[in-house]
Amino acid sequence: MTNVISSPEALADRLVFGFTAVLVGSGRRTLRRLISCLFKIGEVTTPSKRSAEGYAQVTLHLVTDDDQPAGELRIDLHLHLDGDNLVFGNRCSIQCNGLKMMRGVLGLSPDTASFDGTVNLIGSQHHTAEALQLQLGTLEEAAHYVLDALQAAFGESWLPGELWLKAGEACRDYSTADSVSDIRIVQHATMCGTVERRWDEYERLSCEERDGIPTLRFITHANGPEDKAYPKDAATLRLKACCPSRVKMNKLTGVRREKFSADGVRQLTLHFLIAASARLDQLERHVSIALGGEASTITLIIALRPLIERAWGGGKGHGPFSQVAAETAQSAINAFLSVGFFDAGGLHARHAIRRDLNGLTGPDGPLNKHVRRAVYYLKPQFARACAAIQFQDQC
Repeated sequence: MTNVISSPEALADRLVFGFTAVLVGSGRRTLRRLISCLFKIGEVTTPSKRSAEGYAQVTLHLVTDDDQPAGELRIDLHLHLDGDNLVFGNRCSIQCNGLKMMRGVLGLSPDTASFDGTVNLIGSQHHTAEALQLQLGTLEEAAHYVLDALQAAFGESWLPGELWLKAGEACRDYSTADSVSDIRIVQHATMCGTVERRWDEYERLSCEERDGIPTLRFITHANGPEDKAYPKDAATLRLKACCPSRVKMNKLTGVRREKFSADGVRQLTLHFLIAASARLDQLERHVSIALGGEASTITLIIALRPLIERAWGGGKGHGPFSQVAAETAQSAINAFLSVGFFDAGGLHARHAIRRDLNGLTGPDGPLNKHVRRAVYYLKPQFARACAAIQFQDQC
């Protein structure tokens, strides 16, 4: 799919908005009395023992009514007195789950859970441009609810300030016959951005497995965003772009602030989804190539022939057989077949295996090389062949 700037092809999952505000003229009321105003709009807890004169940290669980489909919102407040004013500092935040909200809007059963036990699954048929507009509208309604609730708690002297995104996740879901098997195929193809940009977009791939369900994490450099691919349920494969911190969010979207309002929520979310869609496009291409790989196991073996010959004591060059080179070649082959890449950083640049690996890179070779490090990646079109070999080994 081609990303359209005005309509990102993604839906928001977890979102964390930071905000500021001020209660003007709190007068002689103590901080405890001011916090007590929150009890009439939601459940109040204190997650931290940190306290000081004129400072408090409070968590408010705000459950919306039947007319508002936003569900439960978590509001973390960091409050301090400044003269006659109560200041809501820049560590304040609002947390929500955009996909969980959508379940209520679409009338889906609240009991349908995914592999990870969460209920943020709406089905790939609902990942549409119309659903995006519906989600943005729901987020705006949730923002109105929060603003109205805080206004009701503190009165008209409560003035909202700025709003920004501290963290966020953007998703695409796809229907598939066997999502777990598909992810295991993609696991053999580590994405490497040597063709598309000067610096590699992805430094490494990690695979986390819990209860037999694998999750692939594509890790970026310099505190950038993270991308994930994992089975959401047996028939759904999810691609996700994640910014779990404000630093990572700023790397993706730049520093952006809006007025604390419903429209501000919409604009920040839309801006994030547009930026995240470009990453999801790249991840989708990679996954599609891996799953659609036409290279057979024979083609893969032929492509890796120089390493195989080296492992069996052959290879180019003169001189006696090197047991060390053969064992290193075997390690490289096993690495390519099991995890899709081999780190040759411990080998000298003139080492025989390094020469073999360099000879396998390029447009016609089976490998890509990291532009800064001696890490070699198997191209994604060989992923299905790798998975087939692994399956045969397990049988």
